Amino acid sequence: MMCVANKAQALRELVKAFRACPHEFAEMQAGIVRGEVCLYRIKAAKHDLFVAAEYEKDTLFLWGVSGVGLQSGILELKNIARRAGLTYLEAVTHFPEVARLARRFGTQNGDLSSAVQSLKLKV
Repeated sequence: MMCVANKAQALRELVKAFRACPHEFAEMQAGIVRGEVCLYRIKAAKHDLFVAAEYEKDTLFLWGVSGVGLQSGILELKNIARRAGLTYLEAVTHFPEVARLARRFGTQNGDLSSAVQSLKLKV
């Protein structure tokens, strides 16, 4: 996992993850400006993902993840988080198919509304 130097490229990719919630993309961008949200790239043979994330105590909150190879990329991110001493990966999704995919990782899913689900994964 590496910090992203080309923020414009990362944001062009990440905006796809926010098509159901553009206001949250604007919130994430404000967090980047404040230095609270960082942009990363996780790249290997099976995945190439851009990740926007914020550290909150023992949790890495994923603002957005976009790219190819989500399943293997999240497994790598889980290992990275564990080695960093974190306890959880957490996210919110507006996409039911993402929530279904996340269940494969053993996430604790919670309904925030009929259209939004919270996801929490112990690393």
